[in-house]
Amino acid sequence: MKIVAIIQARMRSERLPGKVLLPLAGRSTLWWICARLSYTKVNEIVITTTDNPANNPIADKTHYPYGCKIFQYTGIEDDVIGRVISAANKYQADIIVDITGDCPMIDPRHVNHLISILLTDPQIDYASNCIQRSWPDGLDIQVYKTGALAETIDLFFPTQHAGWNIAQHPDVFKIDNWPAPPDMCWPELGLTLDTPEDYKLLQIIFEKFGKNPGFAVESVVKFLRDNPELVEINKNVRRKTPEEG
Repeated sequence: MKIVAIIQARMRSERLPGKVLLPLAGRSTLWWICARLSYTKVNEIVITTTDNPANNPIADKTHYPYGCKIFQYTGIEDDVIGRVISAANKYQADIIVDITGDCPMIDPRHVNHLISILLTDPQIDYASNCIQRSWPDGLDIQVYKTGALAETIDLFFPTQHAGWNIAQHPDVFKIDNWPAPPDMCWPELGLTLDTPEDYKLLQIIFEKFGKNPGFAVESVVKFLRDNPELVEINKNVRRKTPEEG
């Protein structure tokens, strides 16, 4: 089965415009996501954006490690699910690894674990670590069958998100949620890139750990537990719910 990582990215962001290309330890946010995905079982890495001219900087391949593909969706700007399914069809994905462009901390070992869940049990349509949040925010990974996403479009006509729509229908699809072990259970910790405060914290993390693109997020969590003053940097940031887009 062909496994394709699809990274959703646009330049528009209300709280931190252009965040997907902000530098962390000298490399763009998207570079880090792609580099970390290169340590996984995925067959191809695709960055999906739109043909809105504001997103043209994302199509510049100098922002990424060699070999990443760029897919510019020609449909409606906010049609995330249409963008993902169109990219999946173009690159003939049987399984999609769904990542958003503001999550440079995703861990390759976690990606591989979720892929293995789908490959081990052919009955499972969708596996993730974020249906019920227990891991830190920003480690979100969704792995699902392309056919399940297409079925979601046909049955429920969703207007936003991609794989998250599958998880909303456990009566139709077989889903699996991977909870964090006790030492990683820290759902209020923000390791995503939503605001200037997040960016300040991530800059510190990547300066410390970025010499190895495959660094383990468990090491980062231990570092933050040992240095609680760093957690204060973005402690008061309000996170959007999926319903807010």
